[in-house]
Amino acid sequence: MKVLGFLPLFYRHADRLAILVTLLIALGLTLGITLAAWRYATKAVELEAHRHFEFRVAQMHEAIRGRMLDYAQLLRGGTGLFAASKAVSRDQWRAYVSKLYLDESYPGLQGLGYVEVIPAADAPLVFDEVLYGAIRTSPGRGLVFDAATRSTLERARDSGAIALSPRLSSAQDTTLAADFLMFLPVYQNGMAVNDVSQRRLAVKGYVFADFRAKKLMRGMLGVVNDMHLQIFDGADASRTRVFDDNSPEIGQIGQTSGFVYSAESRIPVVDRVWTLRASTLPAFEAAIDRSRANLTLTVGLLVSLMLMAFVGALLTQRTRAIRITRRVTTELRESREVLGLALDGSNLALFDCNLQTGTVHLSERWSVFLGHPAQATDTTLRALAALVHPDDLTHLKRALIDVLHGNAVFYDVEHRVRHREGYWVWVRSRARVVERGNDGQALRLTGTNSDITERKQIQRMKDEFIATVNHELRTPLTALVGALVLLKEESGKLPPTAETFLEMANKNADRLVALVNDILEIEKIEGGMVELNVTQVALTSFLDEAVALNQGYAEQHNTHYQLALPLPDIDIKADRGRLLQVVTNLLSNAAKYSPPGEVVSLSAEHLGNRVKISVVDRGPGIPEEFKSRIFRKFAQADTTDAAKKGGTGLGLAISKALIEAMNGEIGYTSPAGAGATFYVLLPVA
Repeated sequence: MKVLGFLPLFYRHADRLAILVTLLIALGLTLGITLAAWRYATKAVELEAHRHFEFRVAQMHEAIRGRMLDYAQLLRGGTGLFAASKAVSRDQWRAYVSKLYLDESYPGLQGLGYVEVIPAADAPLVFDEVLYGAIRTSPGRGLVFDAATRSTLERARDSGAIALSPRLSSAQDTTLAADFLMFLPVYQNGMAVNDVSQRRLAVKGYVFADFRAKKLMRGMLGVVNDMHLQIFDGADASRTRVFDDNSPEIGQIGQTSGFVYSAESRIPVVDRVWTLRASTLPAFEAAIDRSRANLTLTVGLLVSLMLMAFVGALLTQRTRAIRITRRVTTELRESREVLGLALDGSNLALFDCNLQTGTVHLSERWSVFLGHPAQATDTTLRALAALVHPDDLTHLKRALIDVLHGNAVFYDVEHRVRHREGYWVWVRSRARVVERGNDGQALRLTGTNSDITERKQIQRMKDEFIATVNHELRTPLTALVGALVLLKEESGKLPPTAETFLEMANKNADRLVALVNDILEIEKIEGGMVELNVTQVALTSFLDEAVALNQGYAEQHNTHYQLALPLPDIDIKADRGRLLQVVTNLLSNAAKYSPPGEVVSLSAEHLGNRVKISVVDRGPGIPEEFKSRIFRKFAQADTTDAAKKGGTGLGLAISKALIEAMNGEIGYTSPAGAGATFYVLLPVA
């Protein structure tokens, strides 16, 4: 009787027991999946950080190797100068080196010099007066190197190749204040150099370059705050230390809690081997984005709780849930149809994301992007994330979180997704939250995807072109300029026709060098690679300096620069060197286009919280059809006179970019037939 009485009670509560068992099973499964996903995400984050570290080290390796190859090429260009002439004077060498723009093109290099061997009984390798760039030692003073450096010289002499010295002793008196010296022998023209004995007899001097290790590294890498860098001379890291970046910017090494990652890399440097040792600092650890793993755990737990609530609601109110789901689905489909009509015929792929369910509806254009037949698809955020390039996930996720939390209105990210054939397609995703709950939580995200692969390829081709200009064009230009310098010294000895062609070649070579430098300059500015040192600049002294430095150029064009007085006694906020570059460009343009005998006026006036610097000429003015593009790259007026004046067409574009980077403004006025006035507006200090 007791058993029979229990059965109705059991059946009455069977549904509740079934719900409870289902909930417990669902909770166990979701928790297990969450823990597994969290562990996987944690390992993925660490692997990503390690790959990033290895990539950084590889970049540094190649940067050092490439920079030393550039130095070596520079020495070969110098020996070519001696091979092309019976004798090279100090003035010829000084002219040659000045055309190389060492400070701008070869950071870390102290100078480029030439020393000549003179016999001495007590010092086998003593050098006569040093031809060192635009500087030389006093007459009669030679250089005597220590045993290690003499060994380097002998190695270069006997091999006929470039040799790199060990790190110089601080006590060594070379007058060069260098860490390392790089030598390439110069042999007597016409003498055989087929073996060691012949080379020892034929050597007459050495072209050399000296450099400082710290300047070399700073010029390439800047200040590295998240890694401790060391360079050792030799394959063994226990050898002589070349460089140790333990500056105050990164903190003292002894105060760290230990390195997460470290690596050593052997770098072939001319005829020696350097060892690069890199170790991460706390700043590197702090930059590792572990939010993905934490987010996975948090979301997993939330999903587990939501799933329990969902299953309970589903089991208890199944009919109602089905009805609501059908209604919501219908409304979403109607919305997608409306948006699809609006995007019909465009190259945009529509996506609509239900943030509550994690489902995403994609228009048929998305399938086309990835190489599939055109059809609309429904997927999930997780499935979409699996298509994204691993290197792009972090910044994509940060942008998405900013939009969901209301920190940004639009989600606008460029990233890569995998094509069905395995290669990567560049996509620009733009979206915004279109629905939020009463508590402000984002419920729905809608946006578009566009294929920008072609634009990215064009940018890559542009970057490769700039690299080619920098490395493949600069070297032959260096040799060409050197040869022209030597020929110019023979002026007056050549036939009149040859003199004409020589003058033409010099002008075209200078113009080509200016073009290459301007192209590299504008690309650096647009790429954000130019760091400005904005300080307080005294206006009056600056304008005096600008006129004094450029007066010689005005005289070449039979014009004259004049300061319009009085000048306001005030300071401005600017990068003095870059501002001088801009004003020099405006003054040179004014001199070129002014009639002979005219005066170019330079003035300044105080306008509230800004200062206006103006350059006024009496030239023909700016053609009306040219005004709309005057500050564009490679912009030049389409006139015969403008063509005769020369120029690269980049000066005003560079000036505009520099002034705007200093929070300034550049403009002009040019009444018909009344010359032109170019002005710069800069903030008062």
